[in-house]
Amino acid sequence: MHVPRADHPEFAGSESSSSLTVATPLSQNNQSQLVEDVDYGLTVMASTMLNRDIDFSQPVGTITVADLDRLADLAQDATTTQQQAIVMDDYNLTNIFEGRQNRTITQESQRLQSLSQSAQHHLSLLQNLSSISDLSDVRRILLEAEQAVAVVNADLAKRRRKELQAEVDEAKSVVRRAEELLKTWRALHPDVSPVRLDNSEVAANPMSSHPTSTLIAFSMAFVARVMEGLGRRGSNFLLKTARLFGYSLTYLQQGGPNYQQQAALSSIPDDVRGLEQKFNLDVETTVFAVCPRCNCTYEPTLLPSSSDPSYPSRCTFRSTTVSDPCNEDLVSEGQPIKTFEFYSFLDWFGRFLALPGIGKYSEAFCQQVSSEGPPATCSCSPYA
Repeated sequence: MHVPRADHPEFAGSESSSSLTVATPLSQNNQSQLVEDVDYGLTVMASTMLNRDIDFSQPVGTITVADLDRLADLAQDATTTQQQAIVMDDYNLTNIFEGRQNRTITQESQRLQSLSQSAQHHLSLLQNLSSISDLSDVRRILLEAEQAVAVVNADLAKRRRKELQAEVDEAKSVVRRAEELLKTWRALHPDVSPVRLDNSEVAANPMSSHPTSTLIAFSMAFVARVMEGLGRRGSNFLLKTARLFGYSLTYLQQGGPNYQQQAALSSIPDDVRGLEQKFNLDVETTVFAVCPRCNCTYEPTLLPSSSDPSYPSRCTFRSTTVSDPCNEDLVSEGQPIKTFEFYSFLDWFGRFLALPGIGKYSEAFCQQVSSEGPPATCSCSPYA
């Protein structure tokens, strides 16, 4: 199908250059003009691909076979270049991932070599022990070897790459030999060092499950409660006000709070005691009155008719039996001028025994005391 040029004499006087015209039989002169038009279109195409400046007002000669060959070569070159670019992109992408993988394998291999060297070092120390070795050196070497073996075993358990399996097996072999020697020497020299407790695997961060906005409300209540001495009712008022303020902000938008906002605001408790318990801050303390002059402490007393603690009004401390009392004021408007907050050791120790991972040690100790009795060197403290 042939679409003649707009300035062709055949379309002279037409209303639009884009109008369609039904072709009629052409004379010999018109046929020659048609061939010229075809040559003109091909020449424009070739010249455009060659990035030449085209002057459409000048007559264009007949396109030659060499021009068509050049056009075909250009098309082939463009196709080849595009294919090479695609292949090169794939090659570069593959190299990126393979490079990262190789770097990771190299790093793990270096780490395995370091672990193997550490295990081999402690194995050599164990092999050099003898019955005439100094007892303190034996205990030190055994303790350090046990710690190193625990670290190496934990690290080797994380290695899963098949490319490094041989190195992992080699390191495990060294560790097994060290464990056998440790077992033999521990039978002769039991571990009398303090028990090392590690319950990090059951540790929990109470702040990790709350968004920032909720933690801000928690911080406001804690600061007012702990640092400013605000009472429980005042702290509860702060929590409720913070939650109410959050809801008022969410209702500024159409539809009210979304799911995340609702969850964040709902996690703010009404009572600060629940918050203290969540953060393990609900520890009962005893507030002593402290003399501003001599720093003598006075324990509070609770009267049957009141739940508030009571303190002496003046300091009665005497530096000697014959000296005058200090007689410094201890309270002002019913409150101690200077205080000392005391945490009970027994309460702390009870909480410590209740921590996850600690109970098994306390049970083992109780069973040992029940079957063998207390140690002979045990001295009872008057504070027990």
